[in-house]
Amino acid sequence: MMAGQLALKEGDIPVAIQRHLDAIDAVKELPDVPFPYYMGTAVCHFVNCDWAAAAKLLHKITDTPAAKKFDMKGLAGLQLATCYYMLGDQKMFKETVDKIPSMIAKNSRFDKLAEKKLGQYKKRGFGLAPFEMMYVRRDLHHVHADLAQPLLDKLEENYKKIKENPEDKAPYLLIRGVLLKCLGKPEESKAGFRTILELEKSIKEETWVVPNACQELGEMLYWEGDLDAAEELYKKASKYSGFDWEDVVKNRIKLSLETIKKQKKQEKKQRKAAAKSGSAVSTGSEAKESDDENDEAPHGANVVVPDAVLKDGDDDQEPDEPEAKPTVDENARDLD
Repeated sequence: MMAGQLALKEGDIPVAIQRHLDAIDAVKELPDVPFPYYMGTAVCHFVNCDWAAAAKLLHKITDTPAAKKFDMKGLAGLQLATCYYMLGDQKMFKETVDKIPSMIAKNSRFDKLAEKKLGQYKKRGFGLAPFEMMYVRRDLHHVHADLAQPLLDKLEENYKKIKENPEDKAPYLLIRGVLLKCLGKPEESKAGFRTILELEKSIKEETWVVPNACQELGEMLYWEGDLDAAEELYKKASKYSGFDWEDVVKNRIKLSLETIKKQKKQEKKQRKAAAKSGSAVSTGSEAKESDDENDEAPHGANVVVPDAVLKDGDDDQEPDEPEAKPTVDENARDLD
């Protein structure tokens, strides 16, 4: 099961599906297959745009009385309705939508979101529903190009059926930006995120989109070496509150800001050491011009400075900070 989740987050959907099916097979001797196994496998089919396969598995949750205690039953119902919408089966779509309120677990934050989104989709349509669900679970962020393109095509097709308005345009541009990034089109991706920021004052319901756009754009600028611009966007995102899955987004932003702070501190040390030795050092935005690639410090200096040089005579050297660790509510879980 965990191997399947890892493959899903890495964008290797065929492997993710097989690993999830292996997990179901491994527990088939139990009186009942745990509902998360069906849910996880259905999500993989969902990302693969195999709506029929996803629906078959979701029915094992929505049609089972024992699933009443499962804290994602309402969310499973919303995904099931979305599958029928994508399949064009209006009869099953309407029947499923009508049943969702009875599936909602009132004390589940997942189902509370499902209930809220159901109301929004009823009002504005289900065209973006499957893509929003995939985005929130971060299932789209690393999909391979051979899947990103058909997903983008389907997103564009559905969006054309929607009367343009800020509430739909913003999430459309957010999801489109992620898929364009997967397709190796960063400039188009960033342009979409920036357009979302321009729409900020017009967005009244989908308030989760702007902080996510800040986070997405900030991440891209970080990897391009523009630490100052990335930091500014992360700080902007951190000021938002009261939006869906705030704790998850805020945790990513917190870690990103800590990483930038630590990196800037290291660059300051390297500049001081380089000044003493008369060497040049490239940092931050200067690293954008460099072909040097380092996964651990993509924007770091090209000069390696021994610790002894950094410490010797560095009177105002700040003590090293402990390694940043995420702060997560132990009672909180992401959709995945």
